[in-house]
Amino acid sequence: MSAAAPINRTVDLSGYELVDFGCSGSGGSIEAGRAYFNVSRALGLDIDRAKIAKLEARGFPALEVDLANPIAFKGRVGYSTMLHFLEHLKSVDEVRRAIHNAITATRKVVLVRYPWFDADGYLFENGLKFVWSDWRGHATSLNSLRMWRLLDSFEQKGLIARFQIAGRIPIEDSSHKFIVPLNAPIDTLEYDADEHGPKRRVRFPIRVFQEIEALLIIDQRIEPSDFKKLNRGRTVLYDSAE
Repeated sequence: MSAAAPINRTVDLSGYELVDFGCSGSGGSIEAGRAYFNVSRALGLDIDRAKIAKLEARGFPALEVDLANPIAFKGRVGYSTMLHFLEHLKSVDEVRRAIHNAITATRKVVLVRYPWFDADGYLFENGLKFVWSDWRGHATSLNSLRMWRLLDSFEQKGLIARFQIAGRIPIEDSSHKFIVPLNAPIDTLEYDADEHGPKRRVRFPIRVFQEIEALLIIDQRIEPSDFKKLNRGRTVLYDSAE
């Protein structure tokens, strides 16, 4: 029997500059957020008690919180990150609530990243799949249209001033290690010719990326170009300001 979800307490953000929603146990996502936004004081939040314990053992402040349900925050931070977290939630409704929590906690910018799911249909037609599109842990496949609908609703309500959706790390053909034959086992990590056999070689006529990125701008004085480290290797697909 699984442990009961934690009862959300008020999360005190006093003294922090960044919150990492769905933080990794290694601390890697916190470190990435600190580097992107040039800040140092960061707090990790996650529902996984074991992950929180690992973070604390590594010296990172962290709290066990149910991110898919409303959270009360005391104060706000400048920046929040959600790096390869949202796809693990059970539904689009949970994703919406989690993003709303991040917006509520943040004054300036929320950065979201997760695997690229937009090419699933095209790859399927060619007898292929991305490994992450067939992982048990990825309960919600968020393509760019789904993300646009969520973020557009937040902008229409005045909760964010602007948003961008971008693709990161272009993939030009099916030789990429994260593309495998359709019949490769569930939870496969990467292509192995000995294990999975040959795969169809296709040069993609459509845009395919490794990651999708959403940049939610809350403070209208901020421009995406202000963050040089974020602009490397990204192709903007939609900008609500244009």
